[in-house]
Amino acid sequence: MSIKSTLGSLVRNRKVLFLLFVGLFFTVSVHTLHGQGITVQYKEILPHNQVLTYAPISQTIADNYLVTDVQIRKCMKGFSCLAPKPSSSKSTWHKIDTKLNLHEISFSSYNYYMYVEKTHGPDASVFVTDVQFNPSDKAPNDKNKWKKHKVTSNLYVWINYMEQPDFETPYIRDVNLLFGTHDMKDTREHWKFNPAPIALPMKQSVQPHASLLAISVNDEMPIINTATEFESILKKNSLITTREPKFKIAQLSDLHIGLDQGRCFGEECKFDSGTLDFISLALESEGDIKLVVITGDLIDIERVKHIESAVLKALSPILALKIPFVFTFGDSDWDWNNYHTKINILNFVSSLPNCYNKDVSQADHRMHGLTNYNIKVYREPPASDDNKYDYNKLDLGNPDAIVTVLDSEFAEVDATQSNFMYRVTLHLSPDMNHRLLFFHYPLPNFRPDKQFKLIGSYNEKHKLETPTDRKFLIDAIDCGYKAISVGHEHENDACIWKTELNKDVLLCYSGIAGESGITKLEKDFSRRFRIFQIDFDNNNILSWKRTAKEPFDPQAIWPLGQ
Repeated sequence: MSIKSTLGSLVRNRKVLFLLFVGLFFTVSVHTLHGQGITVQYKEILPHNQVLTYAPISQTIADNYLVTDVQIRKCMKGFSCLAPKPSSSKSTWHKIDTKLNLHEISFSSYNYYMYVEKTHGPDASVFVTDVQFNPSDKAPNDKNKWKKHKVTSNLYVWINYMEQPDFETPYIRDVNLLFGTHDMKDTREHWKFNPAPIALPMKQSVQPHASLLAISVNDEMPIINTATEFESILKKNSLITTREPKFKIAQLSDLHIGLDQGRCFGEECKFDSGTLDFISLALESEGDIKLVVITGDLIDIERVKHIESAVLKALSPILALKIPFVFTFGDSDWDWNNYHTKINILNFVSSLPNCYNKDVSQADHRMHGLTNYNIKVYREPPASDDNKYDYNKLDLGNPDAIVTVLDSEFAEVDATQSNFMYRVTLHLSPDMNHRLLFFHYPLPNFRPDKQFKLIGSYNEKHKLETPTDRKFLIDAIDCGYKAISVGHEHENDACIWKTELNKDVLLCYSGIAGESGITKLEKDFSRRFRIFQIDFDNNNILSWKRTAKEPFDPQAIWPLGQ
């Protein structure tokens, strides 16, 4: 058969003609969309299908980039948008990969993405002081100059800017896209969170919000100096200094924060706002907290699509009070089928101010889990009248107390973490008895097989499903720890008196702090957390619990029997 006759047969075939028409239509459509800034996107980028990194404020300042424009692009589903054209050859657009309509519950043909233009400080010709997302096409106020970008007929991006810089005005250095309801908070210092949602033309169960990092030139060096002291000295060496005779630690566990407002149990609903109000009030009432140890279940991953938002919401009382803290994982904090969620939570938490966690690149991967730390506490007088410390004079080998935190990943602590405990306690003075150990999931020894003494509530007695060897407790006692305190079991807050190797140790629970956490055995079980107080002058450790109303159940941790 000749080529000519073959082509003739194909032309007369209606199916072939139809396929040719569809192919031509698709090609023309893609070309037209491309001309409008839209390109084909076959795979949507989910929030945590890759490892993410986060910069602390000091790094953002040191990089010296300014936000010079912000736009929202409407993109047909199945396609993605090209970035807007840069305002200058020295500007770059950055796409926030998480779509604004992450929680849509009504049909829409479009996805919406935020783009942020950044320009190196010396090359900037405009200095943005505010970004607002309003339904009106009229400028929000008369301050400085405004420019607008239309997204829909009811949504405009308004950019407030100056053309001549000064030293006092805070300029926008970064933009974060966050998600939440009316209880969403971002209490990081220098961040301006807009509680008004970005109103998209579809129904959403959780709304998008913008948070702006605004810093003036005059504030740059004080921020960098403070951050350098913490990051390069205290955090890098895992140490805390105090001049006070007492060192108070708050252990928070099982907050179970989500991006929605809370959780309902039948007709009864519990709200995250109650959790945040309780923690804020109780921490302020307790006063003089030197360190917060969070022993897991900070968030409920099943109620979270955007991890950063949930973490900021959960930590908002601690960040607002500027209390140093360290976090370790529980079983509801991350998706066990997606390890990226765990890595990204750690990377994000470690970027927050006053946080002793270190990002995944600094984790000891020879050990089980990611959040294994030993924080050394030094009681030292300040070197001068301005209360500054001369860290070079610290006797780093002889701390006055240690706070060890482990990651009970998959409900287990193992031999690699026992080895870690031996390493960090090997050279300590045997007379230094201020040693506390924290993690999330209880050891099997938290279910004593004989009669035992305790102070507090011990309601949950079901079998503990953990592969942890019971001998781990012997290792902890051998390393000199006076108390092991955990979370996980919401309605237990007791300290159990345990004796091994003729040595005493207390096995303690924090109790549940989160209103949205499940409590079945005692319906009115009030939310609480545990306090440990190390008294250097009297050489003892005391503990008690704290509700919104008052402290209760004071007891000696060491020496026992006091």
